[in-house]
Amino acid sequence: MQRTRWLIYTVVIGLIPLGIRALIYICARRATLDFALNEGDLVAFGLVLSVTNINELEHARNVDPRWKTRCVGLSVVFIIIFGALLMAADTVALDDNLFDIRNLKIVLSVLCMAILAISHAINAQLALLEDRLTQPELRPEVTT
Repeated sequence: MQRTRWLIYTVVIGLIPLGIRALIYICARRATLDFALNEGDLVAFGLVLSVTNINELEHARNVDPRWKTRCVGLSVVFIIIFGALLMAADTVALDDNLFDIRNLKIVLSVLCMAILAISHAINAQLALLEDRLTQPELRPEVTT
């Protein structure tokens, strides 16, 4: 259940701006590929995943506190990077010679794939812990 919720509530909802833009690209007569892959949509997706990681970890029970702190810290670093890259993308609107928007989109795409993989790993670990708590046969045996 945890993985299904993560997929629907986080990934699919995070991809809505990209999906809407893709539909507009398909239907529009003069839309370019630059329009279809927008840096703001990529940043939004990355931020949704990062914030969801923090939220899930803050509400997790029976989690190693060191692992939790590292994962939250990594998500915060991604939030900072996505925020900085959004500022860079917005700066392009003022001066398109300041940043190469194509390279910015490549970097954002790679970062989105990275945070997606990290988010999946965190969620898989949380789902495993939840399964262990709810299913007695998966609980580790305690020997005295």
